[in-house]
Amino acid sequence: MGLCHGKPIEQQSKNLQISNEIEETPKNSSQKAKSSGFPFYSPSPLPSLFKTSPAVSSSSVSSTPLRIFKRPFPPPSPAKHIRALLARRHGSVKPNEASIPEGSECEVGLDKKFGFSKQFASHYEIDGEVGRGHFGYTCSAKGKKGSLKGQDVAVKVIPKSKMTTAIAIEDVRREVKILRALTGHKNLVQFYDAFEDDENVYIVMELCQGGELLDKILQRGGKYSEEDAKKVMVQILSVVAYCHLQGVVHRDLKPENFLFTTKDESSPLKAIDFGLSDYVRPDERLNDIVGSAYYVAPEVLHRTYGTEADMWSIGVIAYILLCGSRPFWARSESGIFRAVLKAEPNFEEAPWPSLSPDAVDFVKRLLNKDYRKRLTAAQALCHPWLVGSHELKIPSDMIIYKLVKVYIMSSSLRKSALAALAKTLTVPQLTYLQEQFNLLGPSKNGYISMQNYKTAILKSSTEATKDSRVLDFVHMISCLQYKKLDFEEFCASALSVYQLEAMETWEQHARRAYELFEKDGNRVIMIEELATELGLGPSVPVQVVLQDWIRHSDGKLSFLGFVRLLHVVFAFLLLFSSVISTGKLGLPYQQTLIDYFVWSPRGKRHHSLSEKYLYWGNRIDCPGKNCETCAGLGHQESSLRCALEEAMFLNRTFVMPSGMCINPIHNKKGILNRSDNKTTEEGWVGSSCAMDSLYDIDLISEKIPVILDDSKTWHVVLSTSMKLGERGIAHVSGVSRHRLTESHYSNLLIINRTASPLAWFVECKDRSNRSAVMLPYSFLPNMAAAKLRNAAEKIKAQLGDYDAIHVRRGDKLKTRKDRFGVERIQFPHLDRDTRPEFILRRIEKRIPRGRTLFIGSNERKPGFFSPLAVRYKLAYSSNFSEILDPIIGNNYQLFMMERLVMMGAKTYFKTFKEYETDLTLTDDPKKNKNWEIPVYTMDERKKEAS
Repeated sequence: MGLCHGKPIEQQSKNLQISNEIEETPKNSSQKAKSSGFPFYSPSPLPSLFKTSPAVSSSSVSSTPLRIFKRPFPPPSPAKHIRALLARRHGSVKPNEASIPEGSECEVGLDKKFGFSKQFASHYEIDGEVGRGHFGYTCSAKGKKGSLKGQDVAVKVIPKSKMTTAIAIEDVRREVKILRALTGHKNLVQFYDAFEDDENVYIVMELCQGGELLDKILQRGGKYSEEDAKKVMVQILSVVAYCHLQGVVHRDLKPENFLFTTKDESSPLKAIDFGLSDYVRPDERLNDIVGSAYYVAPEVLHRTYGTEADMWSIGVIAYILLCGSRPFWARSESGIFRAVLKAEPNFEEAPWPSLSPDAVDFVKRLLNKDYRKRLTAAQALCHPWLVGSHELKIPSDMIIYKLVKVYIMSSSLRKSALAALAKTLTVPQLTYLQEQFNLLGPSKNGYISMQNYKTAILKSSTEATKDSRVLDFVHMISCLQYKKLDFEEFCASALSVYQLEAMETWEQHARRAYELFEKDGNRVIMIEELATELGLGPSVPVQVVLQDWIRHSDGKLSFLGFVRLLHVVFAFLLLFSSVISTGKLGLPYQQTLIDYFVWSPRGKRHHSLSEKYLYWGNRIDCPGKNCETCAGLGHQESSLRCALEEAMFLNRTFVMPSGMCINPIHNKKGILNRSDNKTTEEGWVGSSCAMDSLYDIDLISEKIPVILDDSKTWHVVLSTSMKLGERGIAHVSGVSRHRLTESHYSNLLIINRTASPLAWFVECKDRSNRSAVMLPYSFLPNMAAAKLRNAAEKIKAQLGDYDAIHVRRGDKLKTRKDRFGVERIQFPHLDRDTRPEFILRRIEKRIPRGRTLFIGSNERKPGFFSPLAVRYKLAYSSNFSEILDPIIGNNYQLFMMERLVMMGAKTYFKTFKEYETDLTLTDDPKKNKNWEIPVYTMDERKKEAS
């Protein structure tokens, strides 16, 4: 949703000269620059100018700009595995293109009416285009009547023809809603009104004529002085802190999205382009991959992030302002993402040694890969580097609400440890906490209560606050019964241990705090008592887990135990158990929690040490052979979800190998080839897995206990396939460290995957007495199947009276070389029978001209079935992306949904013979009425067990 009205077109080619000092040109310099074509970026200057610029034609700007920040550049397209997600989100390419060819009717059923006024032409007169983005363009205009009569404004025009998915429509609707709610801040572009007609949506805003921050950086030779950079950062942080307090995350902060109001040097800076913004509650995590490559945060690529992602982007901007180069750079888009995930910014080269230590510390604390250790916008405004350079009133910080909530639910021992740590804080840290304490409006006696939190947030609330459900989160705090807090205890409750740990002085803080804790809070404590303090269940082997926490000499808490006690956030286990269960809390939090303890997602204790466990031993291979996106996701994921249902049915704790890639789609070498079997966050990153798809939200609502096996020998279990044999497992973290013996085999259930439904039925006959079970990937959990059935009913209702054909080509058309080395099709008749010309001759006698024809096919060539369009109205699954996008995660699910649609057709034809008898449809629609998706249901298993 690029908003690029800060720069007139005629001025956009001025700064296209490339310095001779820039690195040598890449090899493919003759190729034209490619624009990404995705709404992931808001290009500036116009991509078309790069194609015609002499500078570009003489020196390559292939796909990735050079590292030195001395010129404008076309935005790079995202890496392949991210590109597919973005394309589906905004309809830049046709949804489900890998399996379903699309016709021109890709917008069937989309409601593009926004309810905006349709009187744009009577209110404004368009002057000319001043900028262009991927999804629209921006024009200057003049008001014709009303309060803006005679005033110059900017009008962002978004053609409705570009809104090809329901998500794209919702993005526009949300952008207007957010702009309307947040307008009024001095560093946010002023929103005036929104209009629409049959062709476009018009967003009327303040016209900023001073150009982009990007232009200013280039005019200054690629970087700012420290003092000037401070002024820019204060304005950026001010508007971002305001957005975050309202529960809005921008998600695309970069120099191109900040405009100066006028060309004056002291002109205020305005944030623009909220097309990718979204609402987020403090205890929620987002999973859409959006942003711009150089500015995207690591956790965004992990698909679990919150407002902290904006702070990373601000850190990148600060880095560029101060040194003139990008902190993360590579010659390819995927290389940029790898650098963001694994590389560290360079602070050794010039000009960093000559900059102030506070400036370096400021940037480092924003570019921390652990989002928990990153500064918030309000904290950044209180950083020593910026203190004294502004007179802004520090806004309320939402992290305070989260930390206090955790503190309230913590054990008394942890509260004592935090109190000791709070006494070691420095003056700048106490200044920030004092500001936040005063914003809560303490009483005359210097105390605050839970009601103060609610009152403080309501003072600055807007419509965005309601939409983001921030108020719901604050209401949860006000409902907690707790004594009043004075400033000293407030400091202990609002202290972020992780942020303090990111500082170079962390060791001194921790040692000094432990000394104070020794005097005031430390005491002799038994391991069992400590376990009770921490709320550990009897199923946890506390003698093993907590043995390093207590000093053997006097039985008191050791320094190691003290530090771990500060980090373990037990309140999150209780308050956000559903978030933990769905894997959306984030890898660092989840890894820390699971490494320390095992806790039932219900917040209840486990039954006993002898309880049974279900071990998911899925074999590692990519079902979608040679896939470049997530083509094979469904087989792996279906098996996992079936395993979850099995664990719920048998009342077993679900054990999953933490060293195993959950969705090994891009891991072509195979996870077993990884020699170190890492279980850290870096290990997860290396396998390109997405934590977000681990748990199905419907399944996990039953709160099945889930733990991760971090043993180095988990692959031994996989190699034994169906039986444990004599090797067993070295240990399962949090369960037992002793080697499992023969008598324990019945307590461990191994699940593997097979493609054969027959093998599944044979293996599952005796459900109560077995040590292993095979699950087919051709079976779906009952809840997933229910979603597909509902979607099929909606599609059939929209199709009305229709016919259907099923054409299966791709995987059936196999070739082999003859004795002369020529590739020949093994089954020529199959190629002939599935071509549209032959299909037309076959069906024209039974299906009259002009009828709607639904086509289910795995043919990948676009326009393959266009000859049929001469006689019939063609419909594909991709025409209904607004219905299918939220629920279809893989080709197999799409395959099943299409069958449900085809079985409702008046006339049905298929062009191949199926060997899977349980999946077969016949040419007689009447016989297809009883066909159902093969499901792995808990109800059927209960009947079998009884």
